[in-house]
Amino acid sequence: METKEKGVAKQDLGKSSPPVGEMAPVDPVLRRMRELEVIPSTKFAYNEITKLKTRENIAQISLECEGEA
Repeated sequence: METKEKGVAKQDLGKSSPPVGEMAPVDPVLRRMRELEVIPSTKFAYNEITKLKTRENIAQISLECEGEA
């Protein structure tokens, strides 16, 4: 009976989870929160991601302006 359950579990696992190479990239903020075992509220996580993306955008614009100057 255990063998049958293991076979079913393997089949289900193969169908439900994508191959490792196809997994979406994890946001660095969320990855760090998982490392610290923090369960963020949705609003807090959204705010942190927004701050990070804003910093990245400012850095990108600064680089573009330096290139033109």
